Amino acid sequence: MSSLLLAGTAITAFGIAPMAPDPAQLPRRQITEAIDPPGLPAQLLALASHDLVLSRAEQTRATELARLVSAATGASVVAGQPTLM
Repeated sequence: MSSLLLAGTAITAFGIAPMAPDPAQLPRRQITEAIDPPGLPAQLLALASHDLVLSRAEQTRATELARLVSAATGASVVAGQPTLM
């Protein structure tokens, strides 16, 4: 009985779906509003008072390199290409 109910629901869903309007033709509107976050000047001053030293380093650890090589080897095996190693 439950399979009959499920089949009936599926048939009804497929029958009703084509009657839905095309989403590309639905009305759209764009709302633009300027906002003024409260306390923003105070936050900017607080951030400016900190001495931040940011740096970036291009380093690769041996464990990361091994993981990347094994992932590339596995991907090439799955794709049917010869292994990298």
